[in-house]
Amino acid sequence: SSASYELADTVSTALQRPGSETSTLTATGFLNPLKVLLALRHMSLVEIDPLLNETMLAYYRYCIGKTLEQPGSPFSQRAYMESPDPIAVMTDIAIVQNWMTVEYTDGAPEGVAQACHDVAANIQLRMAALTAGLDDRIEIWTSRAMGTDQYNQGYELGDINDAVDNLFRGGMDSQNFMANLMLANMHNAGEAWRVAEYGTDKSQYVATLTEAMEDQKVEVAAQGSMFLQTMFPLMGFFQFLFFALPPLIVLVMIAAPMAASRILGFYLLFGVWAYGWVPIAAVINHYIQIAIQNDIQFARAGLVGSGYTAIIGFDSLYNVVSTRLTIGANALASVPIILGAILSGTPF
Repeated sequence: SSASYELADTVSTALQRPGSETSTLTATGFLNPLKVLLALRHMSLVEIDPLLNETMLAYYRYCIGKTLEQPGSPFSQRAYMESPDPIAVMTDIAIVQNWMTVEYTDGAPEGVAQACHDVAANIQLRMAALTAGLDDRIEIWTSRAMGTDQYNQGYELGDINDAVDNLFRGGMDSQNFMANLMLANMHNAGEAWRVAEYGTDKSQYVATLTEAMEDQKVEVAAQGSMFLQTMFPLMGFFQFLFFALPPLIVLVMIAAPMAASRILGFYLLFGVWAYGWVPIAAVINHYIQIAIQNDIQFARAGLVGSGYTAIIGFDSLYNVVSTRLTIGANALASVPIILGAILSGTPF
């Protein structure tokens, strides 16, 4: 098993290339960055920092909302939704008029009336402190809501930083990613409320279809994760058989001397098969991550605004992540068959 592990580690290292590094199977597990991003999908500001959430809702209503009501408003909702940094757009005092709003803080949870421009600066500071992990709010949420990795270790802020840096090839800061995601989820929650209040048959159909597709992807990904958890015990069992069978193999060879070389060859082939699962899984792990890196880097601007981390781009991002994770999980579950086909030179 140590030889298999070392071979997988060597394969993972050999596949790395500057600018497109991937997490290795032996270090972080199978497709760990994708699982981290998928676990982040429902990251909610109202759960992590409800007072900042209330402040931003009030700011959007009384500052941005009032600005949008003015003739020739300088605030563009479209530019805001397509921006790679929507927090910067919504707090830009050059395009948001200085009305009055309410800010909610730990010192004044009941809210204090403030000028919009003052609250805009405070929103930037509070969001930056939150996503930087200056307190334990993010860590508490990750341990409660994100679950554990395949080694039963809870996810931490460092896992989020590594996953974002990995999949975006260093082109996205994890603080910016989390801030954008929480803002996008605020808008999605508002849309969900609107549909619930004024819903149409079409809206219900789309929501039901989307939920069914996501459930299917999660189920298949779970099957792949389950196989990964049983892969090493199964490998150990087959490797034990490989070392336990020589006396029987010798007896069979003696009983059928004309087929002895063929029997020995198949026996050795079985040993290679038993030791080869992890290296093949390492190749799949690398390929899926490279594929999603390319998907993110070459996203169509017309579909996702300025990128997958614009407010209008997150749904497309998570469709890509869940689809790739499903493909990877299916491929992982097929590792024994794939390796058998490679060694035997047949499709079965």
